[in-house]
Amino acid sequence: MNIETQKHSNITGKSSESSSDSSLENLNEMEEDDFNERNEDLLNTMLSPVKLIDSEQQRPDDIVSIINSVFNNRKTFSCPKIKADLVTGTSTSNLSPEDIGIISAMGDSLATGIGLWPRADIEFRGAAFPIGGDATIDGLVTVPNILREFVPSNHLFGVSHGMGLRDQLPENQLNVAMAEAGSKFMPAQATELVRRIKQLKDVDTRNTWTLVIITIGTEEICNNCTGPDTGALIKAMDILNRGIHKALIVLVGPIHISSSFQQQENLMKTRCPCSRQQPDGFMQSLSTKWANSFAEVQSHVQNVKRKTFSALTLPFLTLHSRYPYSLFIPNKPLLNRRGHNYAAKWLWNRLISGPNYNFSKAVLSQDAYFCPSLGCPYFRTPDNFNNCEILTHSSAEQLRFSKEKELEQDLGVSKFGSKNSEGTRGRFDVVHGTRRLFIPEYNYKTSNASRRQPVDDDKIALKSSTNCENGSSGGN
Repeated sequence: MNIETQKHSNITGKSSESSSDSSLENLNEMEEDDFNERNEDLLNTMLSPVKLIDSEQQRPDDIVSIINSVFNNRKTFSCPKIKADLVTGTSTSNLSPEDIGIISAMGDSLATGIGLWPRADIEFRGAAFPIGGDATIDGLVTVPNILREFVPSNHLFGVSHGMGLRDQLPENQLNVAMAEAGSKFMPAQATELVRRIKQLKDVDTRNTWTLVIITIGTEEICNNCTGPDTGALIKAMDILNRGIHKALIVLVGPIHISSSFQQQENLMKTRCPCSRQQPDGFMQSLSTKWANSFAEVQSHVQNVKRKTFSALTLPFLTLHSRYPYSLFIPNKPLLNRRGHNYAAKWLWNRLISGPNYNFSKAVLSQDAYFCPSLGCPYFRTPDNFNNCEILTHSSAEQLRFSKEKELEQDLGVSKFGSKNSEGTRGRFDVVHGTRRLFIPEYNYKTSNASRRQPVDDDKIALKSSTNCENGSSGGN
């Protein structure tokens, strides 16, 4: 089957599970020689809790994640499901992988999956690490395929399948990324994504959590050697904020690939025409511009965020390897399938462990996929970096009951009336020194006598038991 026929057969993006597996088997055979680093199954029974080393000394107050269990494939997946026991998904501070119902992607070629089919410039969106959903984690490691271990497959919407350009695939596949798109195009992509989400038919989009992964900067750096359009990124965030009720936005910057032995040296420098002849330190200076821009975007979102909308900005997609060139598509600054595998693992572990995930010491060929920490079993966002609260359903019910009791015992009621006799109080003025009193039913002689009503004890005098028995308001 030639490339054009393959492209046509996958253009609908509705490939069956068997055809996806078959394609991936062929892909595995074609890339067999490139895989010189292998994962080894790591059983949870052999694990002991590992304390992640703090790689950001400027964040001493961050909660350190304790990773108690990990997995490498479906067979070894044993992450505890928490939604039945804990309150989750009420805000971005307690958002669990189990809460995600919609996944989407924006950005550049990293999200389109271009080049993932060997020796062909075809957009293999079904295999792109942020959004691809072909096969399972046993055959293809992507963020959606990892999420499917937490969420039933038929409850995760927006996943990409097959090959084709953005406008050639069904619109319910929420991948609006385009090859070589720069940061200035993000507002337009955000607008298109919001439109597509609102058109979804089989899911309550307002009450379902959406995970938006944006990959940007890799091609922009290589083509222009400049920093991002910060204003455009902020505008895109505002569009998503207005258009998606429940969303966590993950903004991922350009890739930084280096040898495990020389981690400061970014191999992108020699693969980008505009930076190839630049002096030492050029890439570091460029990286600083991107880091500062992403910090500004993060600050903006923190100022305008809602309880159910937040963002996590990651200035660089940092990958270290003993064989770093094996992560690239030949003669291009883009990741091959193995690179996408590493990127999915890097991003997932960063979302689960927080800023204390030590990239410099992570060996991605040997590192497993993290289960949510028992101490903070949620996606680690700026909203729970320093304060991660865990609440069980029973505790939440007790808390709700306590608040209701407090309201009943509130020491202060509003006096309703135009003005009091002195003319000093008006409507809704609080009358201090009063308490709520529930008058017994037999004190009321109206048709609503059976209804218990709160009144001020200094305004209504209780009737004597004699008067109550006589049924009159005065003596005979």
